[in-house]
Amino acid sequence: MIISVKTNLDEFRRQVTAFQDQIPFATARALNETAVAAQKAVTAELPQIFDRPVPFTLRAVKVQQRAGKTDLAAVVGLQPIQAQYLQLEQLGGIRTGAMNTRSPSAALLEPQQIAPNSFGNIPIGTLPRLFAQSARTETARRLNVVARSSASAGDKRRARIFGIAADGVSVKSKAARGVYRGVVYIRGTDPQAHGRAGGFYRLSKFKLIPLVIFAAQAHYTAKFDFHGRIGAVVAKTFPEALARCFAEAVRTRKQ
Repeated sequence: MIISVKTNLDEFRRQVTAFQDQIPFATARALNETAVAAQKAVTAELPQIFDRPVPFTLRAVKVQQRAGKTDLAAVVGLQPIQAQYLQLEQLGGIRTGAMNTRSPSAALLEPQQIAPNSFGNIPIGTLPRLFAQSARTETARRLNVVARSSASAGDKRRARIFGIAADGVSVKSKAARGVYRGVVYIRGTDPQAHGRAGGFYRLSKFKLIPLVIFAAQAHYTAKFDFHGRIGAVVAKTFPEALARCFAEAVRTRKQ
């Protein structure tokens, strides 16, 4: 038995034509709802994708453009600074110090004896403290050299201020003790590094213990799949959102 549905189709076409002015509004609303859902979903996944992401990274995904009736496009993307360093997580590759987002040309750091913070990073304030300690160590070393090599009254007076006798034997102050123990800053290209990697070392009993080492590069594997994750949310969310938003637009349409 053949059942004709031509009359039903004609009626459906008339209904759609009658409410076609609601389609752009419903589509824009559905797009915006989908964009927000995608932003929230990917943000919620970040702690599973990355190892202890910092709050700054957790704010990376944003709805950057909302759709309107005359512009049916919603955009979900990454904030500019986060996008720079997350690009390697998306594509894989090699990062160098010149690619640092907040301190371009700064070295990459590999903590050795420094305990990381709860996010696995070098704690804030650690590097300024190490620089200050290494400066004190260097000052004490230079004064000790002066005290050993010079017999002038002025040199001896400066040496006594730091508790260093003119013969370099008596060591009384913290600054002077920095000659033999303290923090030492070594540039990787310095010939006096004797093949050691650049970084900060603790000098203890004439042994250098690495605290923070400067790395030439870091290797990344692609694991973010930002577009794939956004696409999965869109494919799941948009059809239902469009049907619901269109039905709501038809229901509330002014006659």
